[in-house]
Amino acid sequence: MPKDVRDRWFDLYGQMIVTYTDRECSFSWPSSFELGESSDRLEYRVEVETKDKLFIVTTDPETGEVTKQTLQFVSPDRYYVAYDIPKEFPALYGAREYFDRVDVSEN
Repeated sequence: MPKDVRDRWFDLYGQMIVTYTDRECSFSWPSSFELGESSDRLEYRVEVETKDKLFIVTTDPETGEVTKQTLQFVSPDRYYVAYDIPKEFPALYGAREYFDRVDVSEN
């Protein structure tokens, strides 16, 4: 991955907010980040729930694209999503993105 692309993504870490309701998850990020829109929304459903994992299926309401993800909880206030990145991309192989619970009412 070129350094400028990596740096752009690193600038987003810690700034994206994910909000869950009982059927939707929405994502928002600073409008200065180069993703065009500054928010996105997906419908989701929980397929399997264990003590520390949620297996969810998301659906993009605009495209109908369906994606399966596992949310692995490391504490009640922190989870990560592991990405299925091929071994051909060693810099990203086994990548995880962590999310912490925050009180957005203070922001």
